[in-house]
Amino acid sequence: MSAFSQASKIFKEKVPIHLIVAGSAWISRIITAGINLISLRILTDGLGTQNYSVFALITGLMGWYLLVDLGMGASLQNYISELRAKGQDYYKYIKNVTLLSLGVGLIFILALYIFSPFLSGIFLKQFNFLSDTEKSHVFFIAGALYVVFTLASVSYKIWYAEMKGYLSNILPAVASIITLIGISIVSYTDIADKLFWSLVAFIGPTSLIAAISLWYCLSKAPKSSWKIDKNIIKNIYGRGFHFWFFAIMSAVVLQIDYIVMSQYASSEDIVIYNITAKIYALVFFIYNAVLMALWPVFTETATKGKWQEVKKYLKKYTLYGILFIVVSVLGLILLMPLLISLVSPNLKIEVPILFIAIMGLYYIVRVWTDTYATFLQSMSSMKTFWIWTPLQAICSLVLQLIFVPKYSIYGILIGLIGSYLLTVLWAVPMSVYRIINIKQKQVKQID
Repeated sequence: MSAFSQASKIFKEKVPIHLIVAGSAWISRIITAGINLISLRILTDGLGTQNYSVFALITGLMGWYLLVDLGMGASLQNYISELRAKGQDYYKYIKNVTLLSLGVGLIFILALYIFSPFLSGIFLKQFNFLSDTEKSHVFFIAGALYVVFTLASVSYKIWYAEMKGYLSNILPAVASIITLIGISIVSYTDIADKLFWSLVAFIGPTSLIAAISLWYCLSKAPKSSWKIDKNIIKNIYGRGFHFWFFAIMSAVVLQIDYIVMSQYASSEDIVIYNITAKIYALVFFIYNAVLMALWPVFTETATKGKWQEVKKYLKKYTLYGILFIVVSVLGLILLMPLLISLVSPNLKIEVPILFIAIMGLYYIVRVWTDTYATFLQSMSSMKTFWIWTPLQAICSLVLQLIFVPKYSIYGILIGLIGSYLLTVLWAVPMSVYRIINIKQKQVKQID
């Protein structure tokens, strides 16, 4: 065995696989973050305030298009992790999900084509500089590309379950490089309809890379027949429906902001919110990468009944996440003027310190809740979300409708934070520890 092979083996034995996956996510995200900041400057320079505010609203709908997944991705990931832990074959699950995704995708894209004129007219009503045809055109193409991305990105779930999450992190970084090239060509040439082609250049590469990734995953599957297995479909959708319902409620909580802003906020406020949210999203992704890497670890650790280890993971990474956000908030308060001057010098906007601090508080709340929520999802335990997420969604919608007309983008954050405090901030951790305590008692009774 060569020295390199020995070193590689020792490294894999000493470093937990979820940290390797998270590390690859951090590296790829640093690359992606840098590219996104450059892209943000190119887009704001090329589109201007009004066109960029439309671009921000349309791309802000991505979370809604993720619902097209119908919960299949998360359900498939858990089944793969469980079957791997038992040494059983899982490729037939992948094939069935792929076949269903093709049908679902065609249905959703057709529906989007039919309803785009109506939906775009409502969503983009304040942007009178665009014709009804232009509104419908940009709304449809962005939505269709997001549908392709959502269904094809099941490949990233497959790799996470196979403990190859580093691939799920590297390829989006590659897509971001292609995106940078695309939007640069659009912005710095005399191409007509820059808004439309900027959306294509921004979303298209991620959809294409995801589609290629899924094809690669399928190429590794045994060459057995492709046919629908009713039992597998029942299993996938039995769990998937729970994930999907949770995703719908989460979308109302987390994605309603751009819809509410489209009706009440000015173009300048939309741009301020979008740029600040993008910067915070880059920060939060670093922690979210840890959660995505921990998901299959939680599944396998719980399957093996190592509950004390699960508790240690929950406490340790929650604390690390909160400390990370606090440090990030302090850094952003100091550096935000510099960041704004770098990413959008021509827009002449200023992000208030209070807005930076309140958004930081929101992400501290997210760290706490998302850590415990990830464990429940890894166990396919969705009862808590069925009860509390609809209540949170109602709270979020009502609070935003009350406060956004009065306080604009501050009202968005008030609604989001308030919805967490009233519901899942305390309900989700309680549910986690109740499950763990029940499982530990069952083990003691068997012993």
